[in-house]
Amino acid sequence: MNITFIKTGHIKRDYKASPPLGIMYLASVIRSEIDADISIIDTRLGNLTNHEVLRKLVDTRPDMVGFSTFTLEAPQMHSLADDIKREFSDVLIMAGGPHASADPKRVLEDNNIDFVIIGEGEETIKDVLRFHRGEMSISDVYGTAFRSNGDVAVNPPRPFIEDLDSIPFPAWDLIDREAYFNLPRLLILYRHKEYMPIFTSRACPYRCIYCHRLFGKRFRARSPENVLDEITILYNEYGIREFEVFDDVFNCHRERAKKILRMFVESGMDATLQFPNGLRGDLVDDELIYWLKRAGAFRLSIAVETASPRLQKYIKKYIKLDKIKPVVKKLTKAGINVHGLFMLGFPTETRQELHQTIKFAVNGCFNTASFFIVNPFEGTELADIARKLGYRINSDPNNYDYFSARFNLSQVSDEELTYLLRVANIKFYFNWRRVISFLKLITTNVKVVPHLVKLFFQRLLFARAGG
Repeated sequence: MNITFIKTGHIKRDYKASPPLGIMYLASVIRSEIDADISIIDTRLGNLTNHEVLRKLVDTRPDMVGFSTFTLEAPQMHSLADDIKREFSDVLIMAGGPHASADPKRVLEDNNIDFVIIGEGEETIKDVLRFHRGEMSISDVYGTAFRSNGDVAVNPPRPFIEDLDSIPFPAWDLIDREAYFNLPRLLILYRHKEYMPIFTSRACPYRCIYCHRLFGKRFRARSPENVLDEITILYNEYGIREFEVFDDVFNCHRERAKKILRMFVESGMDATLQFPNGLRGDLVDDELIYWLKRAGAFRLSIAVETASPRLQKYIKKYIKLDKIKPVVKKLTKAGINVHGLFMLGFPTETRQELHQTIKFAVNGCFNTASFFIVNPFEGTELADIARKLGYRINSDPNNYDYFSARFNLSQVSDEELTYLLRVANIKFYFNWRRVISFLKLITTNVKVVPHLVKLFFQRLLFARAGG
């Protein structure tokens, strides 16, 4: 059996890319179940055209094609699915990832896609293989959606995997690792180009209204021993020298996080750590900072989102704002570079609250920061709130943009919201202390300078009101 997974790219084709861990995990699970020829095509590597993807498929002649797609990548998925079905009419096409999981019915409006895997896929893919062999009906495969009698049927959800240690490590051998080493990363700056992302846990116990629930609402964690086993293999067998921890909240259980860091230090591996998705700022204590520093952590994100105590309750983040500035100050004093994440334009957000968030970011000790306009993605509580406010919500990727007010849920005008987005970037970065600090950082990251310049001007000059 031949199976090809395709990681789709952004419609603008100018963003950062990491190895597609989701389909790399699925590939490993399939290998543990059957003898199959599996390949992974990442269209982001070289900005592959449909024609180039089809040429690769001619070589592999897949029986099954699986897409992993975010909402902003959906146009490429549908375009490719159409071309693939034209060229290989008998191939079975499945879609998964955040976009398909959030809006399976819309995805299945495309007749070229045969079914959708919803949520966590490692157990579901085993039944999909049985379905493909004719051993069970798709209607019996929990965690999927499919077309039936002209409509879309959604099967019962599959229980989440409790023992994450039971999942085989990702199929690192199926990707062109060197190609990813040369692409811009989530936090852009790095110490070693030879890197790999890892997940040490899944899901987040918090209930932020803007987040998806792909991995559920209950925090589930791998054992520290299992995490270190993966890191050791990557270090010894693949030459990886930098690890990006992609957990939603790595320090959700602080003692577990400290144990992982301590074991990493005790292993003697000469490597560095980054945390692009961030740590929960009000759960960072002095001991955690100590072990982060010892373990070679040099850059991490802290997601504040809003500096308004009222909005912290409204969006259900409930972060303790008074703890953030002291924590960031301690982290930077320890030599750990801190990136702040902020969102502008929440429902009911006032002009005063927008300025409050900008002031918090500018006056904090963050080395760098990103400011985004709130987007109500399908499948989130925020999308339901936006509907009640009269917005028409669907998963059309053309409706979403982090840097324009296509959805403006706040109490200021579209023009003012995008103006304040520019103001936030200007006030934050036109600061002599940050300029000097940033120049020091990029002296060891010369290759990323063109990308940084492009990103800077995009966010300052091209933010726009409305669609």
